[in-house]
Amino acid sequence: MSIRSNKEIVLEMYRRMIGGRDLSLIDTYIGDRYIQHSAMLRDGKTGLREALEQLKQLPPSVERASPVVCAIAEGDFVALLLDITLMGRALLVIDLFRLEEGLIVEHWDAIREKDLVTATTDLSGMKVHRVVRENNWTLLQSTGDMQSAPHVCYDIFRSEGCIVQEQIRIVQAIPQVLPHGNGMI
Repeated sequence: MSIRSNKEIVLEMYRRMIGGRDLSLIDTYIGDRYIQHSAMLRDGKTGLREALEQLKQLPPSVERASPVVCAIAEGDFVALLLDITLMGRALLVIDLFRLEEGLIVEHWDAIREKDLVTATTDLSGMKVHRVVRENNWTLLQSTGDMQSAPHVCYDIFRSEGCIVQEQIRIVQAIPQVLPHGNGMI
């Protein structure tokens, strides 16, 4: 799959399946060996189906504009930065997907309150796990410790030439117990 194709698949999945809350599309977009890394969802298609069932119970969004702030694609990876309101809370979300043969087979995410300032977040022992670049956008997926607890960190940079123009950071604590055995990375 080309970079553009993977990005189009993820954006269409997000619009139709997540935004449209259409569970019948799970097999259209999600591979049979779907691996979940989210701290909130169970593994596999079953966990995704359960999460979408819960989403369907919430009042639909009144926002008309797409929540996608940017989409970054490189190879098998597509990252989305989302600006959403869920249950009255303004949130920033980074979703990272890995695709194989046009199907989403792996998902990572991190979430934070939109108004939370994280530019001065001090993480020790930072280890970069993944870099996804497209044009002037770069996503770094890393882990580190904050206040002696493990955290996952996603940084998105927008640059012009060699100068960073914008940085968005989402740091989320890694729970001691996850609803799956895949870890958050």
